[in-house]
Amino acid sequence: MSQLNETLELMQTRRSVRDFKPDMVPEDIMDKIIEAGLWAASGRNRQSPIIIKVTDKSVRDRLCRLNAEIMGTDSDPFYGAPAVLIVLADKNAPTYLYDGSLVMGNLMLAAHSLGIGSCWIHRAKEEFDQVYSRIEYTCNLSNRFTIKEITALFDVFNLDNTVIKCLCNAASQKGGLRYAINLFKVVNSAEKGNITVSAIEEAMKRVGKGVQFK
Repeated sequence: MSQLNETLELMQTRRSVRDFKPDMVPEDIMDKIIEAGLWAASGRNRQSPIIIKVTDKSVRDRLCRLNAEIMGTDSDPFYGAPAVLIVLADKNAPTYLYDGSLVMGNLMLAAHSLGIGSCWIHRAKEEFDQVYSRIEYTCNLSNRFTIKEITALFDVFNLDNTVIKCLCNAASQKGGLRYAINLFKVVNSAEKGNITVSAIEEAMKRVGKGVQFK
């Protein structure tokens, strides 16, 4: 019974923190928090959500900038937190939104139990959906764009410049920006993130729109 009371007390005393210290959370503590998140209930026990631990400052700052853009602010939507835990769930699961939310709840309660502050940061869904649509947003649905612009759009994926040029070439010569976005989605999914020029060219051939990248 005492254990149950302790759990209820954690639920009652947890608060969202919006001013974090710059000190990194010890790895063993973070691993315990993540493990608690993975024990969350899920629809039909699919256990589809995954948790991505972001501790690299450059990656954290990139995600921060994207989130701030959606929010329409120049401030830090992560409130100075040095680490970010990203929860992603499989959209093919009909309960994916609830499954991911349950994981978030477990993460925040576990963090509180270990003396670590946390805060649910919204706009993550828009942030990751927007990765694919930022070409259209930045270039205003125009086929006149620069390598620099496309590099900025796909910066979060750390794509090689030759790959970015290939996507530009595909957009300008074939199906426009929407075609480039869809092509990227197909190759990114098929190659598990290992995107190369040859993979893009092969995908273009398969859909009957093949052009050689020069």
